[in-house]
Amino acid sequence: MEKSNNLERLKIPVFWRFIIMYLLISGLVVAALMPIYCKAIELSKASYLRDAEYALKLSSVNMQKTMEEIYQLPFKMDDSPYYVNLKLIHGDKLPHDSYSKLYMAQKYFTKQMTTLENVEEVFLYLSNNTVVFGKERIFDSIHDYLNFDLVYQKYSPSDIIQWMTTIEGRTKILPATLVALHNDLPKKFLTIVMSRQTDSSIVGVLLSEDALLRHFNVQNLPKDSFLYITNEEGKFLYNYQYNKIPLEKGVTRTEYDGELYSVLSTYISFPPCNIVLGIPDYYFEEL
Repeated sequence: MEKSNNLERLKIPVFWRFIIMYLLISGLVVAALMPIYCKAIELSKASYLRDAEYALKLSSVNMQKTMEEIYQLPFKMDDSPYYVNLKLIHGDKLPHDSYSKLYMAQKYFTKQMTTLENVEEVFLYLSNNTVVFGKERIFDSIHDYLNFDLVYQKYSPSDIIQWMTTIEGRTKILPATLVALHNDLPKKFLTIVMSRQTDSSIVGVLLSEDALLRHFNVQNLPKDSFLYITNEEGKFLYNYQYNKIPLEKGVTRTEYDGELYSVLSTYISFPPCNIVLGIPDYYFEEL
C-alpha cells in the first residue's frame, strides 16, 4: 500500500491513463520494429538498384549494338551497284542519268534501316559529290539537306559540314542541340557521325531527347531521377534533370537539389561515352 501506483497518486483520469499506456507501448513497438524497418528499406533499395543497374547496362549494350549496325551501313551499301556507281562520281553536279541510280540506291538504303529502333534520322553523306541519303529523302546537295531537312538552330550548314568532315577517329559526337528535322518543330538531338579511313562516305545518326529517355527507360523511374551522357574527357554530351558538374568516376552516392541520390554508371566503347543515372533515395522510403 505504501507504494501506490504513480498514475493513481497523480489522480489522472482513466481515459488519459489509457492514452499514456498506449503511447508507451506504441513507442516500445516502434523501437523494436525500427531495425526491421531499416533492414527492409535496405533490402528493397539493394534489390531495386540491382535491377536498375542491369537495365542500364543492357540499354547501353543495345545502344552500342545499334551504333555498330549503323556504322556498317556503308559496307552494306557497297552491295548495291547503283550506290557504288554514285560513289565514283566526283564533283558537285551529277549527270542527268544518275537520278535513276539515286532512286534505286535510296530504296536499298531505306531497306537497311528496317531493324533500327529509337532512331529518328540516319543519313549517309558521299563527300566526293555531296549526295546525301536521308531516312525519308535523298538530296544531291549536302547544303540543301542541311538547309531544308536537317536544320541546326545554333550552327550553319557550313559549320556542320566542317565538323563532320574532320573526324580523327571512327566517331564524333555533337552535344545535344536543337534541330528542326523533316520540317518539324525544333527538338533537342544528339548527333553522332562515323566514318572509315578507306571510304569517303560519312554516316550519321540523330537521337532525340525523347528517344534517349525511352531507350534508358527513364519514364518508368522516379520522377526526379536524372540521366546524363559524357564523353571520355568528362564533358556533357546530353543531360536530363542534372545541371551540376559531371560526377567523378566511381561515385555511387551524391547530393543534388537537397536530396540524396544513388548513382549508377556504365561505359560504352562505340561511340566512347559514359552514361550516368541518378535515383533519389526518398523513393525507397516511399516503397
